[in-house]
Amino acid sequence: MKKILCLLLVVALMVSVVGCAPAAQQPAPPPAAEIQKIEISMATAFAEAHIVSDVAKKFKELAEAKSNGNVKVNLFLAGAMGNEEDIMKAVTAGAIQGQTGGGIPINAYAPPFYFLDTPFVMKDWNHIMAIWNGELGAKMLASMEAAGNTTLAAPIYRGLRHFTSKKPVVTPEDLKGIKLRLPVLPTWVAVWTEVGASTVPIPLGELYTALATGVADASEGDLTQIHGFKLNEVQSHLSLTGHLVSLGLISFNTKWLNGLNEKTRNLVLESAKEAAAWGSSQMKAKEEQVIKDLERLGMTVVQADRAAFLNKGMPAIERLFNTQFRVTTLKEVQSYAK
Repeated sequence: MKKILCLLLVVALMVSVVGCAPAAQQPAPPPAAEIQKIEISMATAFAEAHIVSDVAKKFKELAEAKSNGNVKVNLFLAGAMGNEEDIMKAVTAGAIQGQTGGGIPINAYAPPFYFLDTPFVMKDWNHIMAIWNGELGAKMLASMEAAGNTTLAAPIYRGLRHFTSKKPVVTPEDLKGIKLRLPVLPTWVAVWTEVGASTVPIPLGELYTALATGVADASEGDLTQIHGFKLNEVQSHLSLTGHLVSLGLISFNTKWLNGLNEKTRNLVLESAKEAAAWGSSQMKAKEEQVIKDLERLGMTVVQADRAAFLNKGMPAIERLFNTQFRVTTLKEVQSYAK
């Protein structure tokens, strides 16, 4: 019954947004030299203190300023429109125009390219950008538009992902007996299961509650997720595993975007790219400070043996390249790293 009520709520929210977002009606565009008067609904499931929420706010600031008020951006932060999956589906359906969030849309609509957001595959942010700006990236963007009606406007650096728990986690052996909360992503479950964790797939919005109630004992996430969800209140240790270069996205409904005239569409995309670049720069500058803040809030910070985790998880990564990520090879992907 609870699940049915949640689904009805999501549908009601979508209907409400459609009713209040005239941009989705796609009126005949004015001459290309003019900026259209439009409203954009931009949603995220992440906490207001998270970097992808900051990017959404920056996009609003830029788009409204560049358009001299012709563009209005309505923000729905901290899960106001549901969890990541709900928001992704709402953008695809055109119930809302845009979103900022994680790499889940790639997993849903372009799964062969999801190696970009899979644990222990990508070396650093430059490695991700080399793929994004190359032939593989172009194929991924085209696949997203065709399968998901979603235009990935720009990537966002969310920082390295680390491990939180109620005891130090330094090697894979320390995972014994720990229930690890993961996003509902089979690829991540496969890798962490190989490493030795007992995984519990739980949506982001239920993260804090799951840890507080013992449904899960540990989590992994980027630093602003750990800080923004106040996991220091329910987890005592931060283990610096650096197991994933966390990829964020700012994206839009493709049909809606293509229905804008050229000048308005360019303004939207340029504002998105500028906001994403700003957010990435902000995250790079403050990663060390967030670690210090978490330590100040009571978390014990330990350095994990990343190589040990990577070696333990490699068989699962190799299987994923042989089954799901068949647009490329692990060797080719590694060749983009410098």
